[in-house]
Amino acid sequence: EESLCRVMETLKRLDIRIERLWLAGNFMRERGLAAMTEYMWNCKDALVEVDVTDNEIVADPTTGPEPGNDMVTAFLRCLYNHSAYPLMLEHGGMKVLPLLLRMGGNFISHPDKLLRQIRSKGGRSHVRICASADPYDHGGQKEYLSVCLPEFLTQRATNGSVAAAAAPVAPAVAAAAPAEAPAPAAAPGQNGKRERGKKEKKEEKEKKRRKEP
Repeated sequence: EESLCRVMETLKRLDIRIERLWLAGNFMRERGLAAMTEYMWNCKDALVEVDVTDNEIVADPTTGPEPGNDMVTAFLRCLYNHSAYPLMLEHGGMKVLPLLLRMGGNFISHPDKLLRQIRSKGGRSHVRICASADPYDHGGQKEYLSVCLPEFLTQRATNGSVAAAAAPVAPAVAAAAPAEAPAPAAAPGQNGKRERGKKEKKEEKEKKRRKEP
């Protein structure tokens, strides 16, 4: 895992931008996931695929001083708050490309509950869990998180020795992915997604007011 963290730090320091990150079967734990999260937070371009299957990532949305403060939840909140996600494509009209995120075969307890918490805190209309990684038409709805999670619900049985090694959220990652789901203003050099939404609503109201006799 130490080598993995060094690789992530190098990618971040050199501002190397990639489309796909394949890290399956690399004995990744919470420290490695934190390093990957920090790299993606600082990368201005969106990735299209992340594969961390069959690692040793531990998460349980029901435990800890603050349930839902695990590294997997923090990673998903990072994507929610990042201005580059979801990736938008101009192809015969505006389309949304979900991030293909492979996280099966880890030690994530109650994965269904974890996703429910993300949708509840982020807003059901703003979070989409897709059955396919294919692009879909953008219907004008404000979506801040769009992911395809094949086999996310298929996790290994909780491993006591691995679970005991679970680390708290790293400070740098916590700043990027605060405990409460939306904190879009944290994005470096970017206006928050919700602030843009508020501005658009304000402009729409102003237009309607001007049309009134």
